Amino acid sequence: MERPNSFLLMKDCDRIVIRGLHLTYMPNPSFFCTASKEQRDNDGLALSSDLVISGPVQAVTGFNIVLKRFTKPDKYFHQTKVEILPTTNPTFYTLQDASPLALKRNQTLAFRTTAYGSPVMQFVNCSNLILEDIVIDKAPGMGLHFKNCTNVILRCIRFPAPSDAPFSANADATHFRECRGMIQFENCSFERMGDDAINVHGTYSRLTEVVSTNTFQYVTGRGDVDWPAPAAKGGDVVSIHHPTNPFGNPLVQGVVLSSQSGSEDKRLQITLDSPVSEDLPKDSVVWNQSTSPSLVVTKCKFLNNRARGILIQSSNARIEDNWFQGMTGPAIKVTCDVGRWWESGPSTNIVIRNNYISDCNDGPGSAEGAITINADAPGLKPIAGVHRNIEISGNRIRDVGGMGIFVSSAADVRIFQNRLSTASPPFIQIQDSTDVVMKENTMDLPKTTVPPKDVTP
Repeated sequence: MERPNSFLLMKDCDRIVIRGLHLTYMPNPSFFCTASKEQRDNDGLALSSDLVISGPVQAVTGFNIVLKRFTKPDKYFHQTKVEILPTTNPTFYTLQDASPLALKRNQTLAFRTTAYGSPVMQFVNCSNLILEDIVIDKAPGMGLHFKNCTNVILRCIRFPAPSDAPFSANADATHFRECRGMIQFENCSFERMGDDAINVHGTYSRLTEVVSTNTFQYVTGRGDVDWPAPAAKGGDVVSIHHPTNPFGNPLVQGVVLSSQSGSEDKRLQITLDSPVSEDLPKDSVVWNQSTSPSLVVTKCKFLNNRARGILIQSSNARIEDNWFQGMTGPAIKVTCDVGRWWESGPSTNIVIRNNYISDCNDGPGSAEGAITINADAPGLKPIAGVHRNIEISGNRIRDVGGMGIFVSSAADVRIFQNRLSTASPPFIQIQDSTDVVMKENTMDLPKTTVPPKDVTP
């Protein structure tokens, strides 16, 4: 679904080059405030600010003004209208109708007026895109959003940390949904996102009805009325999985012969070249395996994001020679998800090599490790082999929260020649996996748990 009010929306275009732009949004879609007293009471949170502010806000996150990094608390207000109201004192305000937040006096807070506002640029059903030398400053939502696109190259894309606002983008800097072909990043810089710098994924769906012997209908896995069903093209490979074993062997797998959208694209009907049984369980998980683009990220910088550096939910990825510092979550996370966002899919052929990772995974977005590989299926027992053929080698991982490397639900994993220091062991944890080889890794206790200054490794 395209959002209005973007700077640029491109649909059904081919062979496009966009170069040399600097885009700044005003007024700021995020701003700083200070908690003017200890824990809030039921009448509202007391705030102070040098800015003239008022109106609704959608999210709040703590901010370490010295280290320029996000901290707890971290809260979204999606279900409740939360407003900042002026008081009789022109520099004091009240945050109304928010649940209690654990705060200290004079704690700095980063507010977002929109958490998922319009992307700065949206590309839908486009092919062979090159974006170069683009600076995006204070995006109200995602920076660059790609849906159903094929072959995208991004060079020298910058999201600099603003001097007068907390976030360079209120959500993901770049987001790729149901894309194909190759996605490539080179010499890009991402600082202080409201979410991930890079997120690449397909989308799981839920079976709603078997129409005939080889035709069925589905909706998006989340079931949101505002989300369209993921697209399928003729020739795509689609599999159907049991809802209690969504990452296991498929109940049905076939090639798409035809597809037809339902009302407002909320429901999709597809016909396969394979039979589809009427006995398939309702809410079986549908995965379009063809929406799994390859990904290359080299010589990029990721600094002080509120969530992760790179979120990989695709196959054939190489993450090499990058610098990660100050993420509140993992620097790199490989996953697939039938719990919250329903982002697919299992990842195969992943190389994470020669990256510098420092001071990550110790805040609101934290997971098991600075490099985390897992599968998210709440309430279901993890199984081995969801992700396959993984190499993690030559990385320098220091002063991170949790483990250096965490691997779950994988097979054919090679972990070698990494140097790690974490706050406390274990440095590496492997679980629910098979065929794992580890060798020549160096592990030492950190000399300090205080994050270092920003220095090029």
